[in-house]
Amino acid sequence: MVYDRAINLLVWITNEGQAYAVQRIPEGAQDPDSPKKLFQGHCFHDPKNDGEKAMKVAVNARFSLLTVNCANGDILVYTAKDYMGNVPLSHNLQLPASPTTTGSLSFISYSPDGYCLFAGYEHGWMTWSVFGKPGGNSFTADRSLAKSNDEDWVTGASHGCWIGGGAEIILASQDDRRLWILETARSALTGCYSSANLARGLLQTGTEIILYRGHDLPDLMTISGKDSLWHHAQYPPTYLHSQWPIRSSVVSQDGRYVAIAGRRGLAHYSVNSGRWRVFEDSKVENSFSVRGGMCWYGHILIAAIDNDGSYELRLYSREMPLNNQTILHIEYLPSPVVFIGPSGEDSLLVYTYDNILYHYIINSSHSRITLVPVGQIAFHGIVRAPTRVRAISWILPEHQMRNGDPSQDVKVASVLLLVDGNLVLLQPSLSDAGELKYDMRVVSHEVEYYILMRDQLSFNFAPSVDESQPPSPSVERALNMYHSNLSLRDSLWTFCGKELLAWSDVQDVLRREDVAKPLEVPLDFYPLSVLLNKGIVLGVEAEMTQRRDVTFSVLKFAIRTHLILPYFLQYSLTHGDMPAALSLCQHFSHLSYFPHALEVLLHHVLDDEVDNASKDSKIDDPAQKRDPLLPTVISFLQASLPTTVYLDIVVQCTRKTELRSWRTLFTYLPPPKDLFEQALKLNSLKTAVGYLLVLQAFEDETDDHDSPIEDYVVRLMYLASRKNDWELCAELARFLIALDGSGDMLQRAVTRAGLRDGNLAGTGLNGNGSGTSVKGLGLAIRTPSWSSLSPSSPLSP
Repeated sequence: MVYDRAINLLVWITNEGQAYAVQRIPEGAQDPDSPKKLFQGHCFHDPKNDGEKAMKVAVNARFSLLTVNCANGDILVYTAKDYMGNVPLSHNLQLPASPTTTGSLSFISYSPDGYCLFAGYEHGWMTWSVFGKPGGNSFTADRSLAKSNDEDWVTGASHGCWIGGGAEIILASQDDRRLWILETARSALTGCYSSANLARGLLQTGTEIILYRGHDLPDLMTISGKDSLWHHAQYPPTYLHSQWPIRSSVVSQDGRYVAIAGRRGLAHYSVNSGRWRVFEDSKVENSFSVRGGMCWYGHILIAAIDNDGSYELRLYSREMPLNNQTILHIEYLPSPVVFIGPSGEDSLLVYTYDNILYHYIINSSHSRITLVPVGQIAFHGIVRAPTRVRAISWILPEHQMRNGDPSQDVKVASVLLLVDGNLVLLQPSLSDAGELKYDMRVVSHEVEYYILMRDQLSFNFAPSVDESQPPSPSVERALNMYHSNLSLRDSLWTFCGKELLAWSDVQDVLRREDVAKPLEVPLDFYPLSVLLNKGIVLGVEAEMTQRRDVTFSVLKFAIRTHLILPYFLQYSLTHGDMPAALSLCQHFSHLSYFPHALEVLLHHVLDDEVDNASKDSKIDDPAQKRDPLLPTVISFLQASLPTTVYLDIVVQCTRKTELRSWRTLFTYLPPPKDLFEQALKLNSLKTAVGYLLVLQAFEDETDDHDSPIEDYVVRLMYLASRKNDWELCAELARFLIALDGSGDMLQRAVTRAGLRDGNLAGTGLNGNGSGTSVKGLGLAIRTPSWSSLSPSSPLSP
């Protein structure tokens, strides 16, 4: 039996393995004539066999989830939509190992913020995000080494308890009197939902903030995964001592400032100087608490606070000391704040407990900065429980955002609300009586967070068009404007526990009555942010390190990145939208790893094509067979890339796929010999070398020795020697040795290329000039006749 006070719900497990959601019936609510009842409940888990019997249960009040552990080891998560028995199954959790490896489940517990589920097993432990993304676990550890080091927390957990608001968890092991404290690093989003926290990848622990600093570094450094990309800053000791635990933190859009808030007061930090500012007077610090969140506007911190029943928005400057005399502005509110967040360039959205969304303009035109209220929207009858709202954004029409009257924003804005795990869209319209009403649609379910790219100012707001340009711009300028409009700056992203979903343009969601199908980006790590300017998803993955020369294990998180461009290009080409694909290429072509992204695209499509061909071979009806996408992708690569890059991408993809896929790829390509010749004409010798393996494979299949592979190697060796590229010559020599272990082929090639006896290329002729001619790129290389070569003659150094 488990009781959760926050949602006033009991969960009972019966002897038969059933699970009930139960509430106590208040006095006076019953019919006097009916039999008196103390409780009313609904069965939401009814096992069909002994393996499905409920054994343990946990309640997540923040997301209205009921989690049940079954006798067979499965963990099922249900959503409590109401108190009337509407508790459907949400999802199953992916187990880290087989029940034999994990042992029986000892306990399950959600973190106080509701974002993490911890499960202690007989032989280890495991974590998941709220909607099922696997996190760290101890089942990959070396159990023998952990036992020799007497680390019982690695080999099993019998009991556990969260402390510090979810910053740490206390673990106890069977037959061990010691208690272990496991520190966690969590996204700052769990305490303060902010678009800046999502953009910058801010983490917080019980003792420090950890900020990702790879946004402004060179491309290859950004994806390097080095620990030096993290900026660590420990909390100021005096503030941590008096206000522990730290409940929320928020970073500015430009990544220069971070603010934190504990039980009372707040403090802020400059990343560049490494200095904290705390309140000079502890009485002032203890006089208020942050309630509803914080955000930055440049170097101005905007905090929603509760000052002994007075609900305010306060503005503090990073450049001034923290005290009551340096408050730049105070805006009083009638009720507590649920959410606060910036929108656009100078707007502020504030949602309160009285179910009203307030719109402010941040006015900094004069010597002081103020908040100017310009409108509000009441959601009475639309949002039933304001406290369930986690975040709010709105989407303005382009003309209104650029040139419209801010006081009219509330009449034309489409509103996105994240309510528990549902992303809800409210679109304005006028009723027959001329009154404003909202049409509601659920965009996505099981949402841990969403990203509206237009809210991330630092990356996605392009500079305004220079109106001083002549009215008839050049073709190049017109194309650049067209391309910029087709970038992903208006994209919408949601992370739904299992996968990352994206709509390339949020207008696609607004225009259609039904929700457009999103693009799925598969990930095997937990995503923290989408770095649109780098074309990657940034995330972390838990790692456990054990060494035999130390007596303890180390848990850490490693940086992971994943390219997003291949998925958007494949999505556009699948739907026949070649202009969108070309514009995306133009937008991301500056990236150092742009060719690799296109290679990944070709690899994905080739794998799909091979699988589809295998499936289509079993289908007799031609109408049911899929149209191949591979020729479209090849045409796209040819149209969007220089020939040298295109040839290199093809050969790199070929060499990284199985041999059985080559035939499918070259069904839509010229023969490998022609691609080899193109590479030679473009003087791309390394690319041409890559085609040797392909030529050899096709030569072995056809037994065609009219142009043996040796001739291609001789031509390449000659050209490489002319460039003094001896590393390439050595690579060619190793290739020939792999083909002919006796070395005869290598001896002939070296002699034919004119490298024998240390002569310069092209001088290896016999005395009477007899020999064969090797032609390529208009060159005629006279080589000795076969009869003049001695297989046993030694090679010259």
